[in-house]
Amino acid sequence: MKNLLIVSIALAIIALSFTVFSKEAIRVSGTSNFSDITLTGNLTTGGSYATTTSSSSNSVLFERDISGYSVIVVTGASSTATTVLKLPATSTITNLIPNSGDTYRFTIVNATTTGVSTLTITTNTGIAMRVASSTPIVPVNGNAVVTLIRKANTDVIANVENY
Repeated sequence: MKNLLIVSIALAIIALSFTVFSKEAIRVSGTSNFSDITLTGNLTTGGSYATTTSSSSNSVLFERDISGYSVIVVTGASSTATTVLKLPATSTITNLIPNSGDTYRFTIVNATTTGVSTLTITTNTGIAMRVASSTPIVPVNGNAVVTLIRKANTDVIANVENY
């Protein structure tokens, strides 16, 4: 009996020595709520982007233009003019950020590579913009990170950081 126990333990130790422990990617589909998450490695987000070429100097974003995208690449109307990109009205983004406190973040890139074409970001109905300067102007090859925050009264705050 004692020998059988010793052999069983030895076999278990041998089996464990050949076991490979690997890091598994965590995949979550749908909407999930988490709390007390600790990351000990790197976290990569995004990977999806939309591109647009503005044929006029003024363009309006809609929910379909930003939903699901982490980066929006904009090529302006011309190489010397200013393109104005208006954020969506709050009534058009109710599915994107439906509840008070919900946020959505994306980056707008000015992809114009020639001339002095700038990209100016403006607000729409129900959106209050918060920026370091009075108007966020994105220079050639520059970008702006936009964070939309739903307020309790269904209005939205747009925090815009230029780079």
